[in-house]
Amino acid sequence: MPTSTSISFRIGARASRLSLAQSGNALRKLRQLLPNFHFELVPYSSPGDEDRLTDLRISDPDFFTRYLDHDVLSGKIDGALHSAKDMPDPLPDGIDWCWLPWPEDRRDVLVYRPGLTADDLPGAPVIGVSSDRRAQYCRERWPNALHRPIRGNIEHRLQQLDNGDFDIVPMAGCALVRLDLTHRISEWVPLDELDAPPAQGYLGLTFRHGDPRLTRLRNLLIKAVTLISAGPGDPGLCTIAGRDALHQADVCLYDALAPRELLADLPPHAEAIDVGKRRHKYTVGRQELENLLVNYCRQGKRVVRLKGGDAGIFARLSQETEALAHFNLPFRVLPGVSSLHAATTPTGLMLTRKGTSRGFCVVTPEQLGDQQAAVGMNDRRNLPLALFMAVSRIRDVVAELLAEGRPAGEPATMVYAASTPDEVILTATLATIADIVEAHDTNSPGLLLVGDIADAHHLFDRSHFPLEGKHVLLTCGSSIMARARLAVHDLGGIPIPMPFIRLVPEKSLIPVLRDLHDFDWLVLTSPSAVDCLWQLLTQARVDPRQLPRIIVCGSGTADALMRYGIHADACPASDYSAQGMLALAAECIPSGARVLRLRSDKATPAVADALTARGARVADHILYRNEVIRHEHLPPLDAIFFASASAVDAFVDCFTPGAAEALTLVAIGKPTADRLLHHGLTATVVSEEGTAPAAIHALAAWYTTRAISLGI
Repeated sequence: MPTSTSISFRIGARASRLSLAQSGNALRKLRQLLPNFHFELVPYSSPGDEDRLTDLRISDPDFFTRYLDHDVLSGKIDGALHSAKDMPDPLPDGIDWCWLPWPEDRRDVLVYRPGLTADDLPGAPVIGVSSDRRAQYCRERWPNALHRPIRGNIEHRLQQLDNGDFDIVPMAGCALVRLDLTHRISEWVPLDELDAPPAQGYLGLTFRHGDPRLTRLRNLLIKAVTLISAGPGDPGLCTIAGRDALHQADVCLYDALAPRELLADLPPHAEAIDVGKRRHKYTVGRQELENLLVNYCRQGKRVVRLKGGDAGIFARLSQETEALAHFNLPFRVLPGVSSLHAATTPTGLMLTRKGTSRGFCVVTPEQLGDQQAAVGMNDRRNLPLALFMAVSRIRDVVAELLAEGRPAGEPATMVYAASTPDEVILTATLATIADIVEAHDTNSPGLLLVGDIADAHHLFDRSHFPLEGKHVLLTCGSSIMARARLAVHDLGGIPIPMPFIRLVPEKSLIPVLRDLHDFDWLVLTSPSAVDCLWQLLTQARVDPRQLPRIIVCGSGTADALMRYGIHADACPASDYSAQGMLALAAECIPSGARVLRLRSDKATPAVADALTARGARVADHILYRNEVIRHEHLPPLDAIFFASASAVDAFVDCFTPGAAEALTLVAIGKPTADRLLHHGLTATVVSEEGTAPAAIHALAAWYTTRAISLGI
């Protein structure tokens, strides 16, 4: 990989203390994510900084962004950082954007004049207001208050408060947090009392539309949109993959024909928006729908688009994918059951029946704009073709089609093993497809497509997605597989789940678990340990309320506990490793404490020994054993994510080290990377944080760095 030290970005930001503080913090995070790149912060003024008199409630939408985005468009700077709530809607033509994924608390706060508490406020307090939203809240809470507009940066507003010009000033809490002024906060206002704009607490990055470097960087910071085919009406006909995506959604844009019952699968925080079409009228216009789709994605929300039937059949799916592709935004499409299938297969009116029908034609009498279209014999003859089971007879099939008059240059594509890890797509023309298929494989099943729809340019372009549509093999077990798959989907890759280790809980541990009251602390160091422990507790009929205090090594293990309603009592803030956990244990586990350490049969007693050396009374037990899962072949791959050292051993045992030599290898941490090295393999990417999503994100950052460095 070429060095990328010459790659630099000039990023503008307002010159206020708050802006420079929050922008500097954001650029530090970007440097951590992409350490090979240089980010220069360029201070700017704005109309809002020059004009300190105009009431913000009547100021221009671009009051704080105008000069910055003008220079982004002119090329003087590569991008600009703004408080997201200051960004106008719409932004100037030619500007693309995203919100950065590191928000602060979006609640508002109240700051009282020094020396005052809520009980000491005068009967008619003077309140400095800068928005109608805050003014309305204050009117309801203090009906006798005197409202005066307030301007200036945070320090200036606090100075006016200290000078006695005001008794109360509502502010965004995130501003005081970023300036290390939390000691000035008198009261946090709950969101159910004063809702804050969704953008509050976020920073926005703007850049020129089509800038390949910042487009790639943006796509590393957001999540892929999932377009779900919900089925023809029965919610049971929505696929498992579709329902899994709904479970993870932040925003759901749903059609009129999508089963409403599926909305119950959304998490409590998710926003559901009706964008359906009824009697030829859309609830929202097509352009507004596409704006919602791309804007929520650029905000970093996990967006699902829920469409009825199979979205690829008469559902205008291409318009929405093209809207996303226009901004090079990552997305994936989940197929579904169409009304065509629902009306035939379960009713007995099967589309193919031996001795009766060996195929069928699907056509609509409508064209774009609801114009009528002919459906006569000649029209049907020119329709695209889909031919099942044509692989072994490919040359004969092509000869027949050419003899009937189909053009030799007509696009033709063979799709093998569609939607499986072994999927292969071969694109050609009708004249050349037989040669290509025979050179590839004439024994496996495939679907032959002939016609304009089979043109290679219709294939979704994933080159701007962080993972570039790469096939990523996931070796992890069931406890973290779902999160690993979601991370790959979010970053525009294709996950290939292939666990190499089966975890078998150690039943001989059950007597120990029945005496949990003998221990003060429990040590768990992986999500797998949590799942195995829960299985044994269930088998032993042990009440989980008997669990002692629990210390874990990272957020992944803490999250696994939360799935069972258990809070970890101690978790390192950043160093997700055994060393980080031991450093925390030195602070919270006193000498003489009774500690139960549960581990896999592959782990060493090192953690137990370290705790013992510090004075704890440790019982070290095997919680689960690793069994190798053997696989017969590897599908087409670009990268492998190794979730443990034991997964490395199992992979090598199945396929030898040579099977991984030409691939991009991702290790979840240093022990896993060391195990790869033991087998003569070098990890391309080593995740500093020991979680599956962090490792996948590190892989995406590596691809992004490479692409920007090479100017791809």
